[in-house]
Amino acid sequence: MIRLGSFNSPNVRPRWAFFLPLLSVAAWWAMLIAMVVCWVAQGRPNYEDLHVYMAHLIIYLSNVGATNLQGLFIAGAATMGVFFVWTMIEEMYLRSRRKRFLLPSFRRTATVLHVACIIFTFLSSLSIFLVSCLKDTKFSTAHYTFVALFIVLNLFWAICNISLYFIYWKHYPHFPWFKWSACLKLVWLILAIGLAIGYVVTMRVANFRGNQSKLWGVSGVLEWTLCFWFGVVFFILSVDIGLRSKGDADYPTDSSSDWDKENNQSHRSHDNNVRDPPEGTVHY
Repeated sequence: MIRLGSFNSPNVRPRWAFFLPLLSVAAWWAMLIAMVVCWVAQGRPNYEDLHVYMAHLIIYLSNVGATNLQGLFIAGAATMGVFFVWTMIEEMYLRSRRKRFLLPSFRRTATVLHVACIIFTFLSSLSIFLVSCLKDTKFSTAHYTFVALFIVLNLFWAICNISLYFIYWKHYPHFPWFKWSACLKLVWLILAIGLAIGYVVTMRVANFRGNQSKLWGVSGVLEWTLCFWFGVVFFILSVDIGLRSKGDADYPTDSSSDWDKENNQSHRSHDNNVRDPPEGTVHY
């Protein structure tokens, strides 16, 4: 069991933890692909009857999810969310003083950012689950409210996670993956924001121009692109908790060890003299 304070959750072997985000993206992408395939197999019906040109490109995900494929939408969203949250909890646990499988967390700032990542991940996963449960044909206001929450909460999660990895890179300069991870996530976030803005703007312009506008289809393409792009970040997360420095394993696990005594004393006094781990090669 993972024990973080009074919280317990299922655990996996540390060396297999990198599978958690891969299972998350597998469930998410499998759901998206299955829904597209089913829509094409059904003859690309236009569920938005007033949007004449929509079916010439693609339909909105929410429209497909409001049909008999809603069960698939719910299952995919729920599975993705469970493994997404589990990934965040697992990383914090593997960096904790209890486990120290990965380079350990330090200072209160890093701990707060880890907790913030878990909270934002949980809330965003709950939001997309509610999106899948609330059909846009019956609960349009609630549906689109949770869509907006899903996007905003993931934005906050990404900002916290990127900030955390830049902090780790500054503290552990011998392990360059922290910098690469932060930079890759930053690129991912910028492109995701661009896709989200394009999706909203084209939808608004299409609404202004009327139901004959071809931009309805363009906004649908951007929505699906954004959904698939969201899954890319899970591959980075997989490396985050799968790639470790050989120096990580050089720490003793006994709470009475010299390392713990040193760092406990530094936390009580200056809180900024935590000794860096020895440099080493990178391995799985």
